[in-house]
Amino acid sequence: MPEKPKRKTAKISSTSLDLPEHRQHVMDACQRTGVTFIMMEHLPASDDPELQAAINKSLGMVNEADVYIGIFAHRYGWVPDGQDISITEMEFNRAFERKIPILVFLIHREHPITIDQLEVSDAAREKLESLKARASKGRIRAEFKSPEDLRGLDIHALAELEKQQEESAGEKKYPAFIRPTSFLRLPRRTSRIPTHCSRHARWLGGVRNCTSLPIG
Repeated sequence: MPEKPKRKTAKISSTSLDLPEHRQHVMDACQRTGVTFIMMEHLPASDDPELQAAINKSLGMVNEADVYIGIFAHRYGWVPDGQDISITEMEFNRAFERKIPILVFLIHREHPITIDQLEVSDAAREKLESLKARASKGRIRAEFKSPEDLRGLDIHALAELEKQQEESAGEKKYPAFIRPTSFLRLPRRTSRIPTHCSRHARWLGGVRNCTSLPIG
């Protein structure tokens, strides 16, 4: 028996406090497309002894992933003491270093937001815009107007990625529907078919067939 294809693993990366519903919809998109997802739900609130271990775990998830899904809204994310960039940017950088596929989803300007979803620091806003520009350059990207919209965009992007990878690997899946003429043919001299099938009859490849008959 041929081996079952290995399921892809996606690292879902975003700021968590402002996008909990969006992350749930991306998880659902992964499940619908047969992709295993991993993401970091919580990090220590301060620089306690567990902080570095948590950062390493978050980056370790990127190391395990076959694809990176980045969701970017209006917050840059938490920058730990002693670091220059946020955990979110660290995860993107690791995905970039590994050269794995990167899918980017940006919040649309028409997406409703609340005041607490906005970045308050000018420096953080500048870093966020720089990260969005880097992440978007030359990659699959889309803008979402709602959590539900994000789910649909993610399903489409994952499907397109799968298609591109199959084509680059020279693989081709057989179509789900096989034309009846491959299995069922009536003699060429036969000009009549049972009357109960006549309303379903059609010409395919020069031969009249009854498409209502069972096929292999």
